[in-house]
Amino acid sequence: MENLPPHRTVMEQLGDAMEMMLLSILGPQLHCEWKLPSFMVAIITSVVFAGMGIGSPVWGNIADMYGRKISLILCMVWTMYFGLLTSFAPVYGWLLFLRGLVGFGIAGAPQSVTLYSEFLPVKARGICIMLIAMFWALGAVFEVLLALLIMPTLGWRWLVGLSTLPMAVFICLSFWLPESPRFDLLSGNKDKALATLARIAKDNGTAMPQGTIVDHRPNGRGHFKDLFIPQYRRTTLLLWFIWIPLTILIFIARAFISGGYQVAFVYTPEVYPTENRALGLGTCSAMARVGALITPFVAQVMLRVSVRLALSLYCGFCLLAGVAALLLPIETLGRFLQESNPDQEAEGEQTTATTCQLNSTTQRSE
Repeated sequence: MENLPPHRTVMEQLGDAMEMMLLSILGPQLHCEWKLPSFMVAIITSVVFAGMGIGSPVWGNIADMYGRKISLILCMVWTMYFGLLTSFAPVYGWLLFLRGLVGFGIAGAPQSVTLYSEFLPVKARGICIMLIAMFWALGAVFEVLLALLIMPTLGWRWLVGLSTLPMAVFICLSFWLPESPRFDLLSGNKDKALATLARIAKDNGTAMPQGTIVDHRPNGRGHFKDLFIPQYRRTTLLLWFIWIPLTILIFIARAFISGGYQVAFVYTPEVYPTENRALGLGTCSAMARVGALITPFVAQVMLRVSVRLALSLYCGFCLLAGVAALLLPIETLGRFLQESNPDQEAEGEQTTATTCQLNSTTQRSE
């Protein structure tokens, strides 16, 4: 397996999980302390997901245009800054505004999967991406333990501030975070890509494959319209629909849906080419936030009116997502990551040479 230092990705996942778990802790506390009705507590959660829905395609576009590394660093700095400001929120309105901005920043966290997937060989990609969920779970547990220690004595403001610590650690370690060689190659930074691959080969105790990498520069990267070319139109729409119910249901049947969620995280980066991979994952993540926006009102408002109606809604979305998954037109099992869409690859053989060289490096490192 290629060597992407895990502690940097782990800290990003821990920070993301802690900010998300904070919503479950902050709502009940403010309900009591500020005497908020249920619908206002639900809005605290929904505004975070609204920010995430807006931010996901934005961070995806930044990752495709300027790099996976810069996108991750910027989103973590953004989230940490507005997370700290949240701890000083004087009234409910300011709290909503700042949590919405935190949500916008958290939306960039899934791009760690884009970066990570571009460093992994075919055989190990699925299991390694799924293992990231373990650290997300650890972050959620750590947030609960931190709340047990902090809340009784120092209160929720200290908890909100201290919850940004993993992001601060990630930012400090990000200097050593390598950029994706696939992105560097498509950006014309051939020497930088070769230097990264050489370092990976050295760390893994193997030699670089023989041959020459021929760089391929696409006509453009991170264009929304590229998600709807004939090759990906059906896949994009089905993935958007699948991500919505997965997020709705994850709050209800976390153990089983988490597995489905991780499969979606494996499949989505594999199905799109490097030039639009981050945007593809970002737009799917935005669709997931639609489900997250709906969930607080279903779980906290509709459930009190009719248990059957609420459960029927969840089950219906689950069945529809399963049907959508069956209709996906592309199977990615054992498939190499693509560098550009098929239309561009048909224009010449340079992209093929690039893909084969990069994939050869990953296979040799296994």
